[in-house]
Amino acid sequence: MRGLRALVLATMAGLALGSDAFAIDPGSNGDPAFWNGFYLGILGGVGSDIATSTSQFHNLGISAGAGATTNDGFYFGAEAFLAGESFNGGAPYLWLEADGRVGIVVNDRVLFFGSGGVAYDTDAAAMALTGGGGAEFAVTDTLSVRGQYSVQYYPSGLGTFHQGIMGLFWRLE
Repeated sequence: MRGLRALVLATMAGLALGSDAFAIDPGSNGDPAFWNGFYLGILGGVGSDIATSTSQFHNLGISAGAGATTNDGFYFGAEAFLAGESFNGGAPYLWLEADGRVGIVVNDRVLFFGSGGVAYDTDAAAMALTGGGGAEFAVTDTLSVRGQYSVQYYPSGLGTFHQGIMGLFWRLE
């Protein structure tokens, strides 16, 4: 799992440093309007059990959400995620997740965020609490890419899992 975390962090750093994302005066938030409104996305991730790192899962799904920024560069949003997931190569099942997101708009192209919410795992028929954080980068006037680290905790005792997630999002105008 260390390799996955390194991959997500390296991708986020490469996108940030290899683009004009930080070209705006650091004291300015630029025009944060890109981050306002509704969006749709495709997300995929790989994760494992934190205690053993031997149990692995993969998922791929769709996402829909909305967000708004303040004049001070703060971001507030909500997002729903529906994915097909496979645990240890077994039969796929559904993962449903709803998260709130808060963040800081660095400039008109970069958003750093934290997230938290609840999820339902149809395979285990159990609820999980979710939390994480990441960065999202606008690559065109309507598309953004995201790298995110997420943790799922099952209060029922199933364990605690973590995953790296990458996504592509389309901003609706």
